[in-house]
Amino acid sequence: MLKLCHTVLLILNRSEKILDKSKIEVRYNSEWLSPISSKEWISLCAKFTLARLIEREDFAQRLAHHQSIGFHELLYPILQGYDSVALHADVELGGTDQTFNLLVGRFLQEQFGQAPQVVMTVPLLEGLQGTHKMSKSLGNYVGLAEPADQAFGKLMSINDRLMWDYYEILLRTSDVEISRFQQQIAQGAAHPMELKLDMAQQIVTEFWSENEAAQAREQFIKLFRQHDYEYAQHVALADLGTEPIWVIDLLKKLQVCTSSSDGRRLVEGGAVYINGTKLSDPSEKIVLACDMIIKAGKHKIFRIV
Repeated sequence: MLKLCHTVLLILNRSEKILDKSKIEVRYNSEWLSPISSKEWISLCAKFTLARLIEREDFAQRLAHHQSIGFHELLYPILQGYDSVALHADVELGGTDQTFNLLVGRFLQEQFGQAPQVVMTVPLLEGLQGTHKMSKSLGNYVGLAEPADQAFGKLMSINDRLMWDYYEILLRTSDVEISRFQQQIAQGAAHPMELKLDMAQQIVTEFWSENEAAQAREQFIKLFRQHDYEYAQHVALADLGTEPIWVIDLLKKLQVCTSSSDGRRLVEGGAVYINGTKLSDPSEKIVLACDMIIKAGKHKIFRIV
């Protein structure tokens, strides 16, 4: 059985090409974890030592910096490892951040008399800000279910350094080809923006469709180069209300930020414009009107309709 972690969601999106969906079985670990008795819990934990657990890189780092570790965190690798025992997994696939937990699965399988699973890891994809791995909870992700043009805009918002990681991980571009692109930029034979447009179009083609990717590129160019705001993301005034709204609440409703602190940073950093005028006061209230243009960050433009 192949055990798949959440870190390979992007691969699953291509399942029509690489997997027979009729053979995919979804299981929930509550099926085998909920019935475990206290005696069985102790027996399971006895198979592992504290010394082995704190070998995990993030645990070791936190101990070195005198940071606390919750007991439930110590249990997590054991519980994930036991999933492999319950499923009799042959192969487990996950991100490099899960390597320790995947190896715990191998160890526990041997303790239960099973053949240890093969562990396969894939590199982590950094999120749009280039500081943490891509995560829905951090709001730095490209959603596979969102419209292609929104995904295209998000991809265009990443910095130039991160672009090479996306070329490598998502488009499987070789190191030789990436070096050639970088040399072209250094020599003035290519512009990073054009390479990023190509990258975004190829990724949207891969995960959406060729037609949607071409349309998204055309819309992006018309919106951000030709300032044709007809192609801005339309937001209904009725959904936002007609009463004056705090600019931070407006940014939240537009899903530009997930927290007030993030919204404040955007405004104070000069990244929010209303009808071409930069906002500087995060306490300001906005009176919304039809045809109002709201720009937040480099590649998010909204038109009130």
